[in-house]
Amino acid sequence: MKKAALIAAVGIMIGIGLYWHSNAHIQVVKETLYIDGLPEAFEGFTLLQITDLHEQTFGSRQDKLTEVINELDYDMPIFTGDLLDDEYSTNTQPVYDLIEGMHNLNDALFVGGNTDPDAFLPVYERDGMKNILVEGLSERGVTLLDSVYRIERRGESIIVADFDMLLRYGTSNRTNPQSEHVAALDQEMINADLEESVVLSIYHYPLPDIRLDIYKEDPAINLPDIDLHIAGHYHGGEIRIPFYGALLVPEAYYSRFGLFPPQDRVKGLWEYAGIQQYVSTGLGSSGFLNTRLFNPPEVNLIELKRG
Repeated sequence: MKKAALIAAVGIMIGIGLYWHSNAHIQVVKETLYIDGLPEAFEGFTLLQITDLHEQTFGSRQDKLTEVINELDYDMPIFTGDLLDDEYSTNTQPVYDLIEGMHNLNDALFVGGNTDPDAFLPVYERDGMKNILVEGLSERGVTLLDSVYRIERRGESIIVADFDMLLRYGTSNRTNPQSEHVAALDQEMINADLEESVVLSIYHYPLPDIRLDIYKEDPAINLPDIDLHIAGHYHGGEIRIPFYGALLVPEAYYSRFGLFPPQDRVKGLWEYAGIQQYVSTGLGSSGFLNTRLFNPPEVNLIELKRG
């Protein structure tokens, strides 16, 4: 009886340890990506990706998270969405604590996710105003990426663009623009000369193979060349099974809506249709269980090298 109780106690302690590690122990995941035509000035240029915070807190005022981040050497941070846990949430303090605790916000960019509010208020409420999250990020040095952003170093440059903008630019039928910014965007993107620049696509969502196939087969769509697509959203499956991987990712393009997804399309680096994609598992959790298992939170260092 005592032996059984001891085994049960050890099992509970191991379970608690695994749960803590899966939800509170922050990993730094590093990846080196090789890009053909990368300007020499950007050799070794490093992006810090932060995604899918979902209002998660790591210590008082995010000090455990910012301590990890501030020990890293990077050139530019990017926030790829789902910083809040609900599009109607006003709990912005976990996000602001994170931003305010970071030492390096050079060229910091943000794209919204499905749980973040729309970047702009509805037209009937807008009067040119952005939502409270975007305004708060801007006040703290983080820019909403709603078009293209040129980064320059020693007379050379690369382009960072929101994927939705690239898709709209590559769609021949723009007689009914989805955004009031599209007309100005077209000229801006033409001036940016996408065809001759290295283009990094920053987006909340990964691009499944089938989605890229649809774009390729649609004669009305002609996407500019994308050298690297950086995304989050999947959470690495959130609940992962040892020696197998993710049970589910939120992806409508997959059969069974992402149940038992292809494991080489859940996190990390892959390439399809000439586009390299890098997908982070992010920091937080959401959904019915709202927890991570065998899947510790992560921030990502993406170093660019010449191919």
